[in-house]
Amino acid sequence: MYFKKNLIKFSIIFLLSFLSTLSILRGWFPSEKILNRYPISVQFSFLEKGEINKFFVIEGDRVYNGDKLCEIYNLEFEGLKNQFSKNNKNIKMSKKALSNAINNGATIKFIRRLENRIKVLEIENISLEDKIEILNDKFLIKLNHEFGGKVKKIFKKNGDQIHKNETILIVSLYQSYYSTFKMLSFIFVFSMIGFFYFLKKI
Repeated sequence: MYFKKNLIKFSIIFLLSFLSTLSILRGWFPSEKILNRYPISVQFSFLEKGEINKFFVIEGDRVYNGDKLCEIYNLEFEGLKNQFSKNNKNIKMSKKALSNAINNGATIKFIRRLENRIKVLEIENISLEDKIEILNDKFLIKLNHEFGGKVKKIFKKNGDQIHKNETILIVSLYQSYYSTFKMLSFIFVFSMIGFFYFLKKI
């Protein structure tokens, strides 16, 4: 009976010690392998050299998955974006004109002309959107991380010239992996302390 009780005590102590050590190592002192799998920060750079057109963030900003961070100037890229914006304005104006034409009893020919104009602009914008999306990877940096993060450091400013693969900014990432193990480390350590206190009392 005495042996059985001691075996249970030592098993609980061993289990809590193991879980505490594992949680501390995983949460507070992760290995290189774990850091590579769950990075705590990420450095951003462009695949092309150029001039910083715009930063969408400042140091200390909380950023979320999909947020724009920085953009470099490119004549083709800017032209496509401007044309897309211009088309959107023309579509809105044409739709308003179409609504007024219908309400005011305009001729079928005039109404059809407005409808065709809207259709042409919308088709053109679909094509422009595809081209912009392709160039986004080259000239626009976005955050791609499920839990978001915080802008840690920005090394450049608007108008600065940059080189290919030069680090522009660093974002500290929020990782549920580390926060979970940090929380578990407190739970297991205090559970072990509580268990030792309980053993002292009995």
